[in-house]
Amino acid sequence: MSIKIAVCEDSQKDAKQLCDQISRYCYENSLPPYETDVYSDGSAFYRHCVPGAYDMVFMDIYLEKENGMQVVRNLRKLDRECPIVFFTRSTDHAVEAFEVNAAHYLTKPLEYSRLAEALDRCQKLHERQSKFILLPVGKALRKVCIAEIVFIEVFDNISIVHLEKEDISVRAPLKHLEEDIRRADEHADFLRCHRSYLVNMNWITALRSDFFLMYTGIPVPISKYTKKKVVQAYEEFALKQVRDTCISQPVPGREP
Repeated sequence: MSIKIAVCEDSQKDAKQLCDQISRYCYENSLPPYETDVYSDGSAFYRHCVPGAYDMVFMDIYLEKENGMQVVRNLRKLDRECPIVFFTRSTDHAVEAFEVNAAHYLTKPLEYSRLAEALDRCQKLHERQSKFILLPVGKALRKVCIAEIVFIEVFDNISIVHLEKEDISVRAPLKHLEEDIRRADEHADFLRCHRSYLVNMNWITALRSDFFLMYTGIPVPISKYTKKKVVQAYEEFALKQVRDTCISQPVPGREP
């Protein structure tokens, strides 16, 4: 299945350079050509970028009519998982890029090696988002994408799998669900923050004194007995996310 990319860029020159380099990446990696749609402003982008429409989004921050960061903030209300790459003339918004779960941050003029790093990361994220587990619901099995799980909590042997807009009750111990997730994706970013809670760190928006605040607005408690270890694990995850976002700047004197 072909990868579909949305490019939101009001400079025709920069948009063409980006699309040309994406085509080069596909050719050099023996990949089917990515399908690329270019939008010159945020309004046109909004009209077409419904959840699931694109596998990656490239967004300029300094658009003529809109602020690209705000465009992405609005997109994140509909789609938390689509890999987003910012490309702009300044590093001033790097911290904001991390806050909206950006996959990468590039500065202009675009350098091919940096773009290739961004596409490598987006490709891996796209592959991980296809990982799933099967949950026994009633007399049937339900397929649930691991990336869509916000957190899981357990009461006795009833586990509640919290998605963004739905909760699923499963008659299974939390330990078994955690093992299922690890088998499906050994690199899944889940953290056992409490004996009754398993949290997806990609959905955490803030760390408080004794709980995580999720993007859905729900607090998830942190065990006082393992707090130090849990906080350390989350901080290491957050730092890795910042490093992987990779604030890429061109090397002086090197041609893109």
